[in-house]
Amino acid sequence: MKNSYIISLLSLFIVFTKCSKEESSGSNQVNQNNNPEEQVVKYNVNISSSEGGTVNTSSGSYIDGTVLNIQANPNVGYVFIGWEGFDSTNPSITINVSQNYSLNAVFITEEEVSLDQNAFTDNVEIESGNVFQGSITPNSTITFEVENSQNLIAVVDHGFGLDLSVPDNTDGALIQFKNQDGDLADSYIQIERFPETNDMRSSIIKSTKSKFSPLKSKNEKSNLFSNRSSSSQWSFDIDFSEEITAGQICFNVHIYDNNDNISAGFEICATINNYGGGPSGLIGKWRYVSYVYIEDGVEITEPFTDLEEDDYIIECVDYDSGTEENDYTYESFGHVPYPNDFEHNAYIVFHENGDYEDLYESIIPSQPEIIGSFDNCIEDWESNCNEYESYCEDLDLLNYIGNFYPTTITNTYLGKWSYDEDSNTIGIWDYSFQSIDSEGDLFDEEEDVYDEPSPYYDNGTLVEIDGNTLTLTEYNSWDDSYHKTIFERVD
Repeated sequence: MKNSYIISLLSLFIVFTKCSKEESSGSNQVNQNNNPEEQVVKYNVNISSSEGGTVNTSSGSYIDGTVLNIQANPNVGYVFIGWEGFDSTNPSITINVSQNYSLNAVFITEEEVSLDQNAFTDNVEIESGNVFQGSITPNSTITFEVENSQNLIAVVDHGFGLDLSVPDNTDGALIQFKNQDGDLADSYIQIERFPETNDMRSSIIKSTKSKFSPLKSKNEKSNLFSNRSSSSQWSFDIDFSEEITAGQICFNVHIYDNNDNISAGFEICATINNYGGGPSGLIGKWRYVSYVYIEDGVEITEPFTDLEEDDYIIECVDYDSGTEENDYTYESFGHVPYPNDFEHNAYIVFHENGDYEDLYESIIPSQPEIIGSFDNCIEDWESNCNEYESYCEDLDLLNYIGNFYPTTITNTYLGKWSYDEDSNTIGIWDYSFQSIDSEGDLFDEEEDVYDEPSPYYDNGTLVEIDGNTLTLTEYNSWDDSYHKTIFERVD
């Protein structure tokens, strides 16, 4: 009996202990299931960017509810336009992670931005142009051509020019800008062809210093592209204010005649470029080698060479009037020919930021030969200097020869260049000129800053780089000719 009682108590203790362990085991399981580390929910957030910029937040796996502040940062020359995977055009966005995300920041070059047509109209200036509200209504079948529509390049701070072939009785043109979607500006610009007070230019050629080149000067070179005397050829400039930025703009050009007939629009789209750009191989210093002129399939090449002996002569001449009219006696007091070792070098230098230099070196290592009565020559030039500026310029050279020192005289043109990626073309403009005497100060000049940039290579000049050879090719639509300048790399 006693033993039975003990056994019963023991059995009961075992059952109780077992139940207690099972209950305790069940409680641990519940706690384990409620462990935060095992119940964390995470989502994948993939963040990327297109070429031209970066983002400040990395891709990763983020806990549900995490707040991410994401910023898109464009590189120089690029702009941010929006997010793929998130509906916003703001470069700074905030997301509360509650799902998987795939975000991509999209950047484009500044030149690809569609510009506002109304702001553009407000910030251009055209000589003899007036702005009128409204739209243009064509009413005739007049035809014309925009000769440079295929290689039209515009540049910030500079603008562009239009070359038109029009009927003789054309009185003017109408221009209305529009954006890339075709939305027209609220106003248009009327340009008079024959204004009463200001003659519309057939070609504006800035006065610049001469360059040592086969074409002698920039003016002569520019005039090759200015054969626009025909009444059917008309050109005008569209100048930009500082408010116009790089981007894309379109416009319609109409012409009208003296009977108020208005043509249909000639549509043109242009890229407004920043300065610089282009292939990396363009950057550096190039030496001028030769110039090639091509017309009607005939090619004429003019190599760049040093001046020959007696190519430059200062000659002093005096004369006495005889008893009869027009009876003169000429006596040469002297002249100064340059020797064969008078060396010339010409270079063009492209900097990555869009600056450029045009360098024309005249190296004078030894004194030129003096022939005749040199002192009389100087006296004669001094007596005429007060009346004729050209005598004063030659007098400086005579004084240098009389007090000779070896030197290098560098005529330096400073300016800007801009490259158009789509057409592989370039435009180059001079902004200032300065002459520097390497060993003295006789030929030094203060920097002459131009009131307006002077075109050296027109917009649309084709760029070709073949190894260490650079060729710049300009096309003249008026006479269907080509003008090539060939350089070789220096460094």
